[in-house]
Amino acid sequence: MNSKFYNRKYKLTIKHLTMLALVVAICSVGRMAFTWIPNFTPVTTLFLLICLNVGTVDAIIVANLTMLATALYLGMGYWVFGQMLAYSLVLILFSLLIRLGLFKNFIILVGIAFISSMAYGFIISWFMVFTLNFGVFWAYYSVGISYDLMHGFGSAVFMLMLYFPFKSFKLYIQKALV
Repeated sequence: MNSKFYNRKYKLTIKHLTMLALVVAICSVGRMAFTWIPNFTPVTTLFLLICLNVGTVDAIIVANLTMLATALYLGMGYWVFGQMLAYSLVLILFSLLIRLGLFKNFIILVGIAFISSMAYGFIISWFMVFTLNFGVFWAYYSVGISYDLMHGFGSAVFMLMLYFPFKSFKLYIQKALV
């Protein structure tokens, strides 16, 4: 599994931009389809799979554009920047774990999907406390821990459902992004 955080030969061709736009559309539709279940969306899993199979830069681009696109429907506010920051940090940490070679076992990958969602919740809570000047971080975080657990559970479930289908499309996506 090869994930490059920074590639000097990284080019944004028309074909590459088109594929990124299609993936952003898929992620946006996936997020919108599950808005009726709090924090149960396939987007975190899709971002992790893109990071794992295509690259970190593409995953961060897709994550940030997906947050902007869905904010047009769900509501735009300062929290969108927190979401973009949180997903970017989670994907960078995930790419560092890829470099350590921790993804030999599928069950470990499912566990890391759960942990990545919990890390996203931790980072977004930190951002909200910092932005809104709340005094006690742990009080704010403990109130939202049930939503973070739901997000982690959803990411683990979607990793179980999407890993093998995404793996079969890996070569197609990599050819399209070259």
